[in-house]
Amino acid sequence: SWDNTVAVQTTRVTTLAGSTATSGLQNYSCHVDEPMRTSFRGLATYTIPKIEVQVSGTWRSDPGDELRADYVVTNAVAQPSLGRPLSSGNVTVNLVPRGTLYGARQNNIDLRIAKIFRFGGTRAQFGADVYNLLNTDVVTTYNNGYTAPTATSPSIWLTPNAILPARYVRLNMQLDF
Repeated sequence: SWDNTVAVQTTRVTTLAGSTATSGLQNYSCHVDEPMRTSFRGLATYTIPKIEVQVSGTWRSDPGDELRADYVVTNAVAQPSLGRPLSSGNVTVNLVPRGTLYGARQNNIDLRIAKIFRFGGTRAQFGADVYNLLNTDVVTTYNNGYTAPTATSPSIWLTPNAILPARYVRLNMQLDF
């Protein structure tokens, strides 16, 4: 039987919860109780009456994605423990139990300011939209592949693949007739 402990040269890697497998390498946690994860969103718009300037903003707060530590178990690693080679070649095993580890919360604020002009039956808006107003750089995707650290190289687990796009401004014009 496989006990979810993988021997890598002289390093031993164990799942964070120390769980044991009874039904194979990938099914050590069939039943997953995820914690409640909430998203918040808000939108506000206001037109300043006398100067006809429209101000609006959006706020969004989302929980981070579930993190994994995908380790590729080769025949060389598994055969001493199993006493036989793996039937399907290499097997990828998540070393982090499902529903236990998440990335950082992603908060974002966008702002819009527009001046309104009226010409008879025509209305024009000239504005600027500012995205990611606070210029946060939270990580949105990670490299979930896990390699055990060696004497010459550290583990590359949770290396960021992408972050929230930087603050930028978009100028716009809208004509209603």
